[in-house]
Amino acid sequence: MGDHDVATMVTSLRLPDELRERIDALAKATGRNKSYLLTAAISRYVDEESWQIAAVEEGIRSAETEPLTAQDDLVDDLLRRGLVTEDSLVEARRRLAGS
Repeated sequence: MGDHDVATMVTSLRLPDELRERIDALAKATGRNKSYLLTAAISRYVDEESWQIAAVEEGIRSAETEPLTAQDDLVDDLLRRGLVTEDSLVEARRRLAGS
């Protein structure tokens, strides 16, 4: 996707020296610019967190109609497999309580 295909948002970010150096090295090794790498990393993070929150929210909604023990088993399995975090569970419960 070229730069002309996306709206541009300019932001400032403070990075630890070690992380900045790793990004510089990765950009050089891959032939990509730092903006591309940071955009890709942020996009992956947002996709993953959004998916996790949506999955947890759906699980909580279904817990209202399904036996809770099955839901508890599902949440335990998702946590064990690293597909959701305790923080994302807390966030999903907070958001559902507000809706």
